[in-house]
Amino acid sequence: MIQHLAMTKPLLNIIALLCLIFLFQACTPELIEPLRQAQELKYTHSWKKLDNYPIKRGRTDDIHFFDSQTAVAINSEGYVTKTKDGGDTWEILHEDKGTFFRCIIFKNEQEGWLGTIGTDDKYLASKDSTPMYATKDGGDTWQPVSFNGPTPKGLCGLQKITDDVIVGCGRVRGPSYFIKTTDGGDTWNSYNLDHLAGSLIAPYFYDELHGLLIGGTTTDKVACKSLVLETFDGGSTWDTLYISKQKGEYCWKVSFPTPELGFISIQRNVRDGRFYHLRTDDGGKTWKEVEHAPSYYYVQGIGFINEKIGWIGGSNNWTYETRDGGLTWSKVKDIGRGFNNFRFFGDTLAYGVGFGIYKSTNIAAQSNQVITTYYDNGLLADAITYNNGLKDGKASIYYKNGQLKEQGQYQKNIKIGTWKFYNTDGRFLKKIKYKGGLAIVSPKIMESYVGSYQTPSGIVRKIFIENGNLYSQRGTGSKLIMYPDTNNRFFYGFNTNVTIEFIKDENGKVTHSQTFQNGDYERAEKLD
Repeated sequence: MIQHLAMTKPLLNIIALLCLIFLFQACTPELIEPLRQAQELKYTHSWKKLDNYPIKRGRTDDIHFFDSQTAVAINSEGYVTKTKDGGDTWEILHEDKGTFFRCIIFKNEQEGWLGTIGTDDKYLASKDSTPMYATKDGGDTWQPVSFNGPTPKGLCGLQKITDDVIVGCGRVRGPSYFIKTTDGGDTWNSYNLDHLAGSLIAPYFYDELHGLLIGGTTTDKVACKSLVLETFDGGSTWDTLYISKQKGEYCWKVSFPTPELGFISIQRNVRDGRFYHLRTDDGGKTWKEVEHAPSYYYVQGIGFINEKIGWIGGSNNWTYETRDGGLTWSKVKDIGRGFNNFRFFGDTLAYGVGFGIYKSTNIAAQSNQVITTYYDNGLLADAITYNNGLKDGKASIYYKNGQLKEQGQYQKNIKIGTWKFYNTDGRFLKKIKYKGGLAIVSPKIMESYVGSYQTPSGIVRKIFIENGNLYSQRGTGSKLIMYPDTNNRFFYGFNTNVTIEFIKDENGKVTHSQTFQNGDYERAEKLD
């Protein structure tokens, strides 16, 4: 009998081990869907300035790619340059100092066109009154283009729809012209659109008949409203699709990462007001305003490498980046500055032109790289370790006054282990443990948040518990599940970057909530 028990002891050990594994797996919660989606995000800060680009002055407003390695770029100082190796080396094809080259397009490697800003613009100097040039030898020589119709004053955008159909428009601060060829550039027609727009900056045609022109309502940049015109007959007639409510801005560039999802950047010419871009989810039929910046930022270029990842650039030392399809935006440095245009090849290769030419060959950051982002005041917002494009390692998050706010570790983009939290004056507040990416919050604490909360505009949000989870319902809208990011801050199931924080007074009573979305806080007072 003793021998029989001795023989079965290894088997008993195996059974015990299997039981422990089963119990451990049963106690380990599966990731909820928002965190699973967060784990799939890849972050990039691998942009590099192409130091071998020979033009150090002015701005590179546009670039045309024949393939991922061969491109022709133009510069505001009058240079046309070409690379055949992805920007490692450059050849100066053409030089016309004093001409502000604005936009460029080719229909093949030999035939192309470039537009200039023209003369008499108050803010952009150019000595050349010729609005457009053509080349038939790949850019070595350029000849002025004549038009059937009035000659434009200057051009800001060109687009090839087919080898035969090419369109363009201009200019910023007017006058406004639409140009078009239907025979591959042999003849060009020009149409004055001053009766519809004060300034035109970029065309975006879906096909030969259906297209957009974007710009502004007046020639004065302070009085100007953002404007989108639409045609269904190739540009013979135009309808007004969108006009902004606030003044002091232009629509600037268009990016469609998918046929349905599209964006238009808005250049804000004054320092007050709202700072937003336009978004469409129905292929351009309707456009809505989405704020991406809490304070002034001079926006120009916008580009998406896919439906999730995109950038908004302008004339500062930092760029806004989105990882969730434009729902939220973060300010990042060390990407590039002054972006006016982006060009993408697949999901890995990206180029941007502005105050120089910038390139990213991998959307994932380098392994074990600490990435920093900054507030508008220049102070550090966070310093997070990334590994193969994922948040994976130590992380420190700061208040706007520079004090440490949170500190802990990420694993594949979600919080793990114990995190420490601090007050705005640097005093330690609490420790919070995380399981499955979620903070562990007691039912008693969650119960203290239940009630009604009213915003200054009178909208009431109800907070309640159902099946052990916290829910939010605004007015008569849908009930939205919330998950604990800390013991008093919860994120919504539809977006981990949209949060609601419950604030207590010195006696531990909940007084109000703060909802954070797109850089803005909305306060709501607790009614009961």
